[in-house]
Order: sequence, then structure tokens, then C-alpha cells
Amino acid sequence: MFKNKHIFFSVLIISILVVTVFSSGSAAPLLEKKADFKIINKSDEIVLIHLTGAVNYDIEVLEEETKKVEVEKGEYTLEYTSCGDDYDDTIDLNDDFTMTIYACGVVPTKMRVKSHLPQKISLKMNGPDDYDFDIKLGQTKVKLFSGWYEYSYDACGTTFSGEIRVTKNGKTELLMHSCEWFDEPSRIYGKPNPVKFRVANHASFPVDMYLIGPYTYYLKIYPGMNQYIVVAGSYNYGYYLDNNLYSGRINVLRNGSVLLVIRPEHIFSIE
Repeated sequence: MFKNKHIFFSVLIISILVVTVFSSGSAAPLLEKKADFKIINKSDEIVLIHLTGAVNYDIEVLEEETKKVEVEKGEYTLEYTSCGDDYDDTIDLNDDFTMTIYACGVVPTKMRVKSHLPQKISLKMNGPDDYDFDIKLGQTKVKLFSGWYEYSYDACGTTFSGEIRVTKNGKTELLMHSCEWFDEPSRIYGKPNPVKFRVANHASFPVDMYLIGPYTYYLKIYPGMNQYIVVAGSYNYGYYLDNNLYSGRINVLRNGSVLLVIRPEHIFSIE
């Protein structure tokens, strides 16, 4: 009698252990076998990419297109042609990977930024690539790609913006004046000085903008690059776009270098 009970309880315990083991095994997560391969083509030509590995892929990326492809994880040989040059390399796609193809003629270089401002400044640059540099008092050297950029930074209670060409020789320089430089009486109380004020509208429709400062202006900003003649000085501006009011403060310099850029929100979400 007791012997049979002992056998029964032994069988019961073994059964519980077996069920527990199989239940734990079924709950283990499956290993992800795919990786995301993202290609950003900033050139003005179609690029065909060949991936050779455990699985072979041929990926066509249109000009100025961003494409994301799901591939089997592993190491691959990468081959493509861009700007008349052939490229080949080995890439590790065991994890997600982003590859950027730059416009023809764009090369790595550097630029000097001279700041007369005591506080650290965040300099944003948008062009062949996008950058956000921390600029300290004095001279700062930054590494970037050559080409045309739109830049902006906030200082002295206003937004400074413009367009700059970063040359391949690394001799490009951007100067940030001190707030005292702008507050000099000759710049505040001098005679009105009509200057060029440029606005780039990246939307496909006109945008109405107001400028309130030394003078008040109501401007219609058409798609593309627009140029107006205004009196130099500090202005409050505002415009409606994508059902939102965008406003800020901008200093229109006497050298006519100021550029204000209007970008619809959807431009940033193409990826």
C-alpha cells in the first residue's frame, strides 16, 4: 500500500517537472533574424547597391531618396557606383545599419568658427549633411562635408541665420559677433540702411509673413528663394504654416547675408 503511494507521488513530481521545463522553453523569445539596412541617397543620381552574403540583394535607391530594406543578419560584401567611382566594402549587418551616399563633389573638410560670445552656442547647419555644433568663446574647428549650408544660432535675444559655402580647402570661417557689437550706437541710431533680406520657402505654396521692428513689413513668400529690401535691424517675425504659427526674432544685418528658411513639417518626416 505505502509502496504504491510512493510510486504515485514520484510519478506526479516527475510530471510536474516535465511540464515546467516545456513551459519555460516555450516562453523563451525567438531570436530576431532580420536587420534594417537604411540607405540615404543625397546624390542626384540613381544608385544600385549589390549585397553579397548568405542571401544576395540588389537594391535600387532613387536620387535624393531614403530607403529601408529588411535583410538577413550577417556580414556582406557591398558594391555600388556613385559619381563615376566604384565602391566596395564589407559591412556587418548583424545589427541595424545606416549608409549615406553624398552628392558628387562633396568631401570631408573642416571649418573655423570664431565666437565673440561668452556663452556656449548651439550652431545648426543643414546641407550635404545635418550638424549641431557646440561653439565656445574663441575659435572652434568643426569637421563636416563641403558644400552649401543653411545655418542658424540663437544669441543676444535673436536668431541669426544665413547661407554659407564650406569649401574643400578647409579655409571657410564663420564669425559670431558679440551682443555689444550689435548694441553700438552707430548701429542702433544710424540712418536707415536698406539691405537685402532673403527668405527661402520650401513649401509648394505662398506663405504670408510679417516683420515688426524698425519698420513693419507684410511679405508674401513664394516657393523658392525670395529677396526683399528692408531696413537693417532687429525684427519680430511670424507666419502660419501647417496650421501652426511660427514666430521668432531675427537680426537683419547690413551686409545682406541673412537668410530665413521656411520648412514644412512633412519635409522632416520623409524617412
